[in-house]
Amino acid sequence: MKVAIYARVSTDKQNNADQLEQLIEFANKQNWEIVTEYKDTVSGGKSNRPQFEMVMLAASQRKFDLLLFWALDRLSREGIVKTLGYLEQLRMWGCGWRSYTVLENLLLSWRSRREVKVLAMV
Repeated sequence: MKVAIYARVSTDKQNNADQLEQLIEFANKQNWEIVTEYKDTVSGGKSNRPQFEMVMLAASQRKFDLLLFWALDRLSREGIVKTLGYLEQLRMWGCGWRSYTVLENLLLSWRSRREVKVLAMV
């Protein structure tokens, strides 16, 4: 499986090296092929995140099968509706996603509105 990794920190006083190290280690344990890493240093509450925009473009072009990120709040802090919208868009493009920290690393699928409600409760 081809995987892209997305890591984000909010300020240049922070470092995303810890996120990347653990995400890479996790992907390697799964025998996944890491095709690229995307790293943003910008607030997740902003929609203008250059590397995130590149992630979404690459996903739309099916350049990877799965997007791996640390936690949902590392993916986006634009609110639940926007965040769920990003995850739905990935699904529509045929790209899976996995949050390293959600539900103790269980792979979450996005096949029904019922799962959206479960995710929203988390």
